[in-house]
Amino acid sequence: MDPYVANVIRENTALLKEVELLKSVFETHYSSLVMNLRLKNTRGGGAQWIDIQKSTVQELQVLVQDEEIRGCIEHKQRPYRDRDY
Repeated sequence: MDPYVANVIRENTALLKEVELLKSVFETHYSSLVMNLRLKNTRGGGAQWIDIQKSTVQELQVLVQDEEIRGCIEHKQRPYRDRDY
């Protein structure tokens, strides 16, 4: 096979996967605000949409731990007190 054709096929496959990932937000997080959504990597190597406000600590722990995820986990583990706000 021609190297150019092989490259185009590879690029097309990658773009199709990206489009499917972007379209999946409408199936999994249809009631979430866009500003709360993040696209994060899982430890298994895949990408996953996360709603920062609605996600649980267990859901956040399966993700690759970056600064934002660690901060969300710490925030969710603190007890809520009215006087803090």
